[in-house]
Amino acid sequence: MLGRTQKSTIRLAREFSISSFDGILPPGEYAISEDEELIEGISWLAYRRVATFIELPAIGRTKMSSQMLKIDHDELTAIIEDDACLQAQETIAKSTTHASEQ
Repeated sequence: MLGRTQKSTIRLAREFSISSFDGILPPGEYAISEDEELIEGISWLAYRRVATFIELPAIGRTKMSSQMLKIDHDELTAIIEDDACLQAQETIAKSTTHASEQ
């Protein structure tokens, strides 16, 4: 079975947690890798996601160390959406406070 890996980077403004890691992770940029496999038997190229990984800095190690943890894609999507929602709420609150001061 042929496969590929899609890589991206996410930026989170707030600390968060994931089910495959015991602890709270700090805000920052995180590398994401999504492994996909080719769907065979159809007349066009199509891939299905089979695994999603997040790269974390290794806690208690040098900055050059990191660890890859498997994460459920839906859990990652929820983390990204929650972070964006909290950022939007904070922006609205700031603009409302600023408007009421004028």
